[in-house]
Amino acid sequence: MANVFGKKLHVEMNKWLGHNFSETSGNRYELELYVDFGGQQAFSFERRSVHQNLVPTGFVENSYYRPVIYPVVTSNKFKVRLRAIERDSPDADDRASGTIEIDLDKEPPHSTWSIIAAANGTDLKMQVWFNILTLDYVNFDDGRRETAIQNQDNWPYPWNDIRLFEHWLGLGHNVGVPWRAGNIISERAYWMMQWPSGPARKYIQRVYRYEITELGMAHDVVSSIFLPRNTTVILHEHGPNDSRFDPAKGRRLASFGLHNLNDIGWNDKLSTIDLITTTGESSPVN
Repeated sequence: MANVFGKKLHVEMNKWLGHNFSETSGNRYELELYVDFGGQQAFSFERRSVHQNLVPTGFVENSYYRPVIYPVVTSNKFKVRLRAIERDSPDADDRASGTIEIDLDKEPPHSTWSIIAAANGTDLKMQVWFNILTLDYVNFDDGRRETAIQNQDNWPYPWNDIRLFEHWLGLGHNVGVPWRAGNIISERAYWMMQWPSGPARKYIQRVYRYEITELGMAHDVVSSIFLPRNTTVILHEHGPNDSRFDPAKGRRLASFGLHNLNDIGWNDKLSTIDLITTTGESSPVN
C-alpha cells in the first residue's frame, strides 16, 4: 500500500450555536452536526430536545469541556465542511451545509475559524467555531497500491533538501538551499584512520555560504528550517557584507527534522546560512 505524507491537525472545537428555527418552538426534534476536514468526517454531534434553546453556546451539555480532534489533511490548502440535519418526523428532514477553504501557508496555527451551515427552503442554520492549535507531520496508508519506489530517508517529512520557511511548522513561503560550487567559502582536507584497524581515507570538508536573499527569501522572516539527515548548518543574523557580521556568533544546527526557530530565540533573525558537508574523496590507502 502507498504511504502518503500528511499533516495531523490539532483542532479545538470551540463552540457551536443553533440559530433559532421553527422546529425549536416547543417541538421535539433531533439535530445532527458533522464537520469534515479535507473530505473526511472528523467531528459529529447529536442533540435531542424539546426545548427552545438548541445548543448551549460554547459548551457540551452545560460543561466546560471542549473536544480536541485530530483530522489528517494531505495539502496545506483544504476545505472544511459543516453539515447539519434536523429530523422532526413525520415531517421531512431539514438539511443545511456550508464550506470554507483554509490555507495554512497564509493562516498558520494558532488560528480561529467559523463556518455556517444554511440552505434555501429551510430556516435551519447552524454555526461552528474552532481553533487550529498546531500540527504534526505524519505518514499514513491511503489504501492505494504503490506505483514507484518511495524515498523514505526523511519520513515523516515531505522534503529532501534543506528548506527555509516563512512561518513556523514548515508553513508559508519556502525555498530550498542548494549545494552550489560557486558558494563554497572554505575547503579543508584531512586523513582519517578507519576503525578498528583499516587504512587511512582522505576526506574533504566544504563550507557553503548563502545570503538568503539570493535564494528568494527576505532577511528577518524565516521562522522554521528543515534539515535532512546528516546535515549541519550555521545560522547568521547579519549578511556577510554587514559590519555587524560575526561568524563566531552563528548558531549551529545539526539534528534531523523541522526546527521552529522561535524555540532557540532565532525567529525572524536569519540573514545568512552556512552549509557544512564532509565527503570521502578517495579510496583507502595503506
